[in-house]
Amino acid sequence: FFNCLSLQGLGIGGPYLKFTALNNIGIILNELRNHVNARRYLTLALKIAESEEYIFEKCHVLNNLAASFLYEGRIENALANYRLSYQLGYRNSFQNIVIESCLGIGQCYEIKGEYSTALSFYQRSIENIENVRNRLTSDIFMIGFGRNKLTAYQRAITIIADQYAARPSCILIEKIFNLIERARAQAFLEKVHKARISFGEITSSGPINKQQIGYKRMSELTWMLENHELLAENGIMLSNELEREEEEYARLISEMKNEGIINKEGLQKEICNISRVQAQIIDKNTALLEYFIGEKESYLIFISSNSVSLSVLAGRTEIERSIRAYLKMISDNSVEKEVGFK
Repeated sequence: FFNCLSLQGLGIGGPYLKFTALNNIGIILNELRNHVNARRYLTLALKIAESEEYIFEKCHVLNNLAASFLYEGRIENALANYRLSYQLGYRNSFQNIVIESCLGIGQCYEIKGEYSTALSFYQRSIENIENVRNRLTSDIFMIGFGRNKLTAYQRAITIIADQYAARPSCILIEKIFNLIERARAQAFLEKVHKARISFGEITSSGPINKQQIGYKRMSELTWMLENHELLAENGIMLSNELEREEEEYARLISEMKNEGIINKEGLQKEICNISRVQAQIIDKNTALLEYFIGEKESYLIFISSNSVSLSVLAGRTEIERSIRAYLKMISDNSVEKEVGFK
């Protein structure tokens, strides 16, 4: 934070360095709940980003301004900034911007109690997340989920689960099942296939070499963010660098696909529905449990050969605490062997 203040105060460096310092100060102040001063610095950053060459940066600072208003409960101000960011991001094909702005717009409408509109924007955010994942290879997406892209899935599931609680229906529980499957499938693929790319022919060509260097740098940045105690401003700078690397990586992979260097086959898009699951259940004594662990609420879908039901469970923290206590209990030698099965 003080490094950013020093850079800004000295007035050294080009416009991009000044923008980065002002934007990062604004983000830090926002996290410290000093929203008025946060917006003062973010507004200064926005003035620098008015140039055509800084449209991407302008979108980010608009999202940051919107988040500041959202934290204060000034929903209309937040909506105005998120919408402008969304329009610019959509017009310029900045899918990360569209993902974040749609998520923010959805949160605003959810607070306003306009749940159908909120859900439509969460779904738009999810569609862009999955479009990016299907357009690129799976290695980059582990990084994306590491930065909490699951929030859109979670909020969409919560809204539909509330609708189901008020009026249970097969259509609603199918929608919940579909979203849970999509979120779990994406997260699983990111972890398992993080460096698998289907090349037509592996060579030492320039684009492939750039792709490998880019992936290595993104992996390094992700490791640094996840495994080190960082000062707030250093973490923000690393996150900014990671996002720039992702955008460049996205552009490079798109070019490689157009040139035939990378196989254009996407990931399997089809999600198995509940009826197909039920058809594969062998007898009436067998059931499938499908779950989603959320921060505030978790969801369990119980599927048997002839029925399906939804249960709302506790959030992640409470579940993890209970599991630790349970594992300690069953591992205690003084406990009867049968205790874990009761």
